[in-house]
Amino acid sequence: MKKTTKITIALLLIALMLLTACGQTDDNTADTTKPDSTQSEQADNTSETDNNNDDAQNNDDNAASGDNLIAETVLFDQNGVKVSATAIEDDPMLGTTLQLMIENSTDQELELLYPYVAVNGYMVRQDLMFITAPSNDNEDGEIFILPETLKNAGVTEIGDIEMMFEVRDSEGMETIFKTDKIMLKTKLYDSVEHKKLDDGVEIYNQDGFRIVAKYAEKMLSVNQIVFFMENNSGHEIVLFSDNLTVNGVNAQAMYTGSIPDGKMMIDGIMIFENHLTTADISEIKDGSIEFEMRDDVNSDDVTKTGELSFSF
Repeated sequence: MKKTTKITIALLLIALMLLTACGQTDDNTADTTKPDSTQSEQADNTSETDNNNDDAQNNDDNAASGDNLIAETVLFDQNGVKVSATAIEDDPMLGTTLQLMIENSTDQELELLYPYVAVNGYMVRQDLMFITAPSNDNEDGEIFILPETLKNAGVTEIGDIEMMFEVRDSEGMETIFKTDKIMLKTKLYDSVEHKKLDDGVEIYNQDGFRIVAKYAEKMLSVNQIVFFMENNSGHEIVLFSDNLTVNGVNAQAMYTGSIPDGKMMIDGIMIFENHLTTADISEIKDGSIEFEMRDDVNSDDVTKTGELSFSF
């Protein structure tokens, strides 16, 4: 990756940390889980993609050594594009990075997007990031994992990283293919538990989907209400909030987030200070919110929670 690109991404990530950091979380956990070790095959069942998930989970011929948490592992090899994970590194400025090697043997310049990344069962939102892969060339790339995201999810050691990729033409921005979910296990996998940091007020628990209001906090000129969400519904869920009130006043804030099946997420809804100051609110004590949940595959499948109340 070019030096100027890396600096630009660093500045973007620092800005994201300031806006989305969820503060301290309690290390005491109510439950721990481990993911299902059975992985789905790639959607395009060609000879190129056979055994991709097996390669990502086990690489006995190239065992991880030294301080590296992973062996060099092929994540997928499809339609002339091969992506391998080479290392997990700690960057003093950017946080944790998953190092990639992208081999593009096509005649097109491509963009590799990674809209879905989860660590130890917790979602890491990376929706805006992508890596450019020149035609008929190899390119190093990195997936950045914000340190605050790991901290808030109680992640001190990485046992697994689950992700999916979208490959598109960089000129026409047309999607060429998407991978299925791919799990990369580190050498710590068997000893790392998935912690459920679900302390707080459970405001919704239905059909395998849970929402817990954890706490409210203030950061500079922004307040936020932090929620724990867990999706075991069997569906990929896109979540929309509406009608958020705090201390009986409309907070003029909304939230949108995606949570794949089998994953957890800790995320906050941001409220700008001037909205609270106008209403003479110095501390968020209670509130209410509504959510609409849509199936990411079948957008006609909609669930509305109705009004959900919480207090701190």
